[in-house]
Amino acid sequence: MIISNLDKIKIVAHRGGKFDEENTLANFKKALNYAQIHPDINFMIELDIQSPKSNIDGSNGDLVVIHDSTVNRTTLGKGLVSTYTQSELTSLPIRNLNQKRVSIKHRKISAPNGLPLLSVSGSDRRIPLLKEVLDITETVNINRLNNNIGAIGVGIDFTHVASRFERFKDHVLYPFLEKLNPGSQLNKVSPPTKLLEQLAFEISDKKRLTPIQLISQGIYSGRNLSLLIKLIEKINGQFHLAIQASTSHFPADTISLKRSLDIGTKSLSELIESKRFTVNYNHKWDRRAFWFKHLARIFGLRINDLYSLLPKNVALSNKQAMEIASDQGFLTGFWTVNKYKHIEKAIKYGTNSITTDFPNKAIKIIHAMKAEYLAQTNPKIYQIDNAVVRVPKKIPQIIQTEAELISGD
Repeated sequence: MIISNLDKIKIVAHRGGKFDEENTLANFKKALNYAQIHPDINFMIELDIQSPKSNIDGSNGDLVVIHDSTVNRTTLGKGLVSTYTQSELTSLPIRNLNQKRVSIKHRKISAPNGLPLLSVSGSDRRIPLLKEVLDITETVNINRLNNNIGAIGVGIDFTHVASRFERFKDHVLYPFLEKLNPGSQLNKVSPPTKLLEQLAFEISDKKRLTPIQLISQGIYSGRNLSLLIKLIEKINGQFHLAIQASTSHFPADTISLKRSLDIGTKSLSELIESKRFTVNYNHKWDRRAFWFKHLARIFGLRINDLYSLLPKNVALSNKQAMEIASDQGFLTGFWTVNKYKHIEKAIKYGTNSITTDFPNKAIKIIHAMKAEYLAQTNPKIYQIDNAVVRVPKKIPQIIQTEAELISGD
């Protein structure tokens, strides 16, 4: 693999990664510090947003960063996020969930390369506002750009948590329903208008240097993205789109994908041509054949008979789906990939981005692959980015630097 291709792969820290508790201000600060330690990596932090309860004066609260629609799992509070004001949410004690973390041992105020690090205190272990995360990322990026280093992106997932039945339809029934009546399933969603209007307002700063990626999940996500695009395209056109596909059959069916994005052929073409549209695949759903085999057995069909019921452009594996989408100009990615072997497979597939809870693992493999490439013309030991690499091995093992502690499987 050519080194320049490895340099372009975007490493996305899922909910900030496992540096601290997910989606907390402390976690995002530590993730940004980790990116500062590895300036050669194309890095992004990903987060989830929800709308809080309106303030006492009737004004909308600022968007808060939390994945679930309730506070039960990640905090010591109980109830729906929408029943708390923003000040109440940012004051809730955080529950200790993250037992397996990537820890940064470097205690200085700057990374080994001289880039400044953010200070992290106990009070940062809380639910943050979206604008807080954008502001601290912007501060980091101003310094990076002044040093001719690429900016760290922020991926904003505004997907509402789907019900079990909705997920089942997405995973299993969608291709059959789409085959019977093309486009019928894409018009059955009511976009979260209030949340999208607030999101458009909060990311509309034209002077912002931080790259923004807007993420929506599932087969209905195109409708949400379409509304959001219409809200912000006149305010700030520099954004990147991403659809998190629950299975590979949906993004491979690019006709339906384009139909769901009701933004006009010209706008969609511009996004694709400028490489600002990513289709992310759930790496676990290469097991989709499992579902088809069981359905075929239930209905007394051969597996090939069942596949014939699917839309024409449906892929039978994540790799095939990625190739189809890539051929049509989309960028591609995999989520949430946490094991070394799966990260390595995604890179070898030629993915453009990897969303993971453990950015250190992806970075370790990228560095090792670079080393392996260079080792073809070099002896057994050499150095990349302050890390000694030993060859030969299938994936050369990088010895931990003082700046990081790698959390293994």
